[in-house]
Amino acid sequence: MQAIGSEIENTDLVVTENNKPSHSNLKDGVSPAADNKTGDITPAEKTALLSLLEKEKSWKENHAFLNKPKMTGFKNRASVSYYFTPSLGFRTSKQIRQNQITLPPPTSGRSSFIPVPAPIQDNNGFNLELGGALLYSLSENIRLKTGFQANYTNYTSRVTFIGHPIQTELATNNYTDRLRSSAFSSTPGSERINKSTLQVSMPIGADLKISDNHKIKWYIGATLQPTYILNGSAFVLSADEDYYISEKPLLRKWNLNTSVETFVSFKPSPAVTVTVGPQFRYQFLSSYKKEYNYSEKLYNTGIKVGIITGL
Repeated sequence: MQAIGSEIENTDLVVTENNKPSHSNLKDGVSPAADNKTGDITPAEKTALLSLLEKEKSWKENHAFLNKPKMTGFKNRASVSYYFTPSLGFRTSKQIRQNQITLPPPTSGRSSFIPVPAPIQDNNGFNLELGGALLYSLSENIRLKTGFQANYTNYTSRVTFIGHPIQTELATNNYTDRLRSSAFSSTPGSERINKSTLQVSMPIGADLKISDNHKIKWYIGATLQPTYILNGSAFVLSADEDYYISEKPLLRKWNLNTSVETFVSFKPSPAVTVTVGPQFRYQFLSSYKKEYNYSEKLYNTGIKVGIITGL
């Protein structure tokens, strides 16, 4: 060590009878063994050694900071996320075109309906999202994500009951834009009906890191979600808008959703990252097939909570 060597010159090591090293031929002819019979280093040597170790530690920390290893290989760049999102569901609805022709009389009943009060009273309902995703970091600030998720969507409508069958008509548009009608029978029900679906989808998107103070990171993200509707209820308006008609065949099987979100992430342990923040999800296509004369689009807002772990 150079710092110590500057103070101790022309030193040769010899072995004494008890196999302890001692110094000879020192500068000025004085041996430290005379004052340090135990073989320990002198205070001056100790101070120089501590100073050297402190400088070496500082250099190593600075070198490690400036030369952080780059992310290489799929495993080093990839991680897995699991999440759930409780939310409130709503809808928008509009008539595609006005009924401009007289509908023919009803034929035979084949489904049930529930009368609708005027005006129609829709209310938000509980929604839930569960999913998992594979995350892949393109850089320190951008990462791609894809995976699978399940969504339960729901909103409710208040209805008025009748206790006897009534026939009504459903106005739809066929592929030549002509109106047709069908007849339906009624069944008693509750005062509130749930309009719900069970969906599975494959989100594809990205996250962008916009802030990082080492302990907490802040992201924004978005996804497109090709969606398949496994099951659901379909209560559609009658031609005169006086009734809800249960007509499940009108429910669209394939749809497209999108989500936008912002969240913060923090590490409660070295192996786990927790994320939490608001999310907005919107449905691009109507819940019903294009034959139906109304367009309904679902949306919900909630809080997304997740954990991220390595592969």
